[in-house]
Amino acid sequence: MYRSKGISPIVSSIILMIIAISIAFLVVAYVNMRAQQVSSIIQASKANTLMQMKESLSIVFNAIESDGTIVLALMNTGSITVKILGIYVNGEKADYVEAKCAEGGTYTELPILIRVEDLCILRIEAPKQSEYVLIISTENSNYEIRVYGK
Repeated sequence: MYRSKGISPIVSSIILMIIAISIAFLVVAYVNMRAQQVSSIIQASKANTLMQMKESLSIVFNAIESDGTIVLALMNTGSITVKILGIYVNGEKADYVEAKCAEGGTYTELPILIRVEDLCILRIEAPKQSEYVLIISTENSNYEIRVYGK
């Protein structure tokens, strides 16, 4: 009887199994690579969004009343709501702060929320002086404002 000289079925199945496992590893590696690319794109997009979200207060008006009360008109010109956490006058925490905002918010205690493109009038009680250095502390930064009187 004549026998063909070919690959035995056991060797053939082992070779097919090795090929299948290699293809599976290539697919897993490709999927992993794509997942990392998508993840880096999402992180870059998130970082860009955070950079575009800025806090910014603009001083529209400042004055000192006859009793020493400081009046400030602040406008939120940033792209996120500003949360004022503290106000300091010449290095000391302000005793009394009152804020009235154009959007209807009235505050007599901290925190004060100033929405985007909102204008707020702040009245800060302070002892009568000719010069004040105000520090307004928010969630993201500090603003130093100098107010001069007579």
